[in-house]
Amino acid sequence: MIKKIEEKDYLLAAELIYDTSTSLSEFIFGKREKSIPYIKKLVEIGNNSLGCENVYGYYLNNELVGLYIGYTGEKKKYYEGMPDFYAFLKAFNILEILILVGKLPILNRLLTSKIEKDEYYISNLVVDSRFRGKGIGSILLDHAIENAKKKECISVILDVDMNNKKAVSFYRRIGFKIVDKNEIKIMKEGTYKMELGLRR
Repeated sequence: MIKKIEEKDYLLAAELIYDTSTSLSEFIFGKREKSIPYIKKLVEIGNNSLGCENVYGYYLNNELVGLYIGYTGEKKKYYEGMPDFYAFLKAFNILEILILVGKLPILNRLLTSKIEKDEYYISNLVVDSRFRGKGIGSILLDHAIENAKKKECISVILDVDMNNKKAVSFYRRIGFKIVDKNEIKIMKEGTYKMELGLRR
């Protein structure tokens, strides 16, 4: 069963979100033990790109075993407006925010920073390691695509780690195509921007 995540699961959701890209999460928030509380706070506060309003969980016997975060380009506030900034102000102290601001140019190089109104962006998709290989990732992705169609979007966009060949292959099988490459050679980090066109 897929539904918006429950409050009791915000901590587990934060752990899963961290695990979608450990190196990127560590770059943004710091080591795991420091990152998880920050991510949980952002999920809890809402009105931001990691906010609970965008997190859809896969529940098995009432246990959260996977999730995805998705929203349309109408949520421009998540990447260019004040609500995201206010959420970060609540979750971080001023010094930490200044450090984050310094990291923004690098983040913008690695992640899709602009989404059009009629595009649907999946920022995270993850399944608990204990439940992988059971098709849950495909079910979550199907749900996200259906969500995009309901919102009358023309495409679904996501960023995937260039080194994660398994994930790239998975998305290609579904029909996603690589439309852009974002790379920071000095960090040996990079992502593919992948897109799935939706027919009306």
